Amino acid sequence: MFVLPHTYDDRINTIKYAKEIGLDVCSGGIFGLGETIIDRIEMAFDLRELGICSIPINV
Repeated sequence: MFVLPHTYDDRINTIKYAKEIGLDVCSGGIFGLGETIIDRIEMAFDLRELGICSIPINV
């Protein structure tokens, strides 16, 4: 069986749903997988907009 990966929007919606029901959300990223500095900055702004309090970064 082939499972399609979740899209970026799927992941954002999951965070929004979790926050809507009162969960504290921890979300971050993995650096070093070919992203640009702009990608990293955009991720930081997205996480700030979502109100994420704990942001782990793995390298």
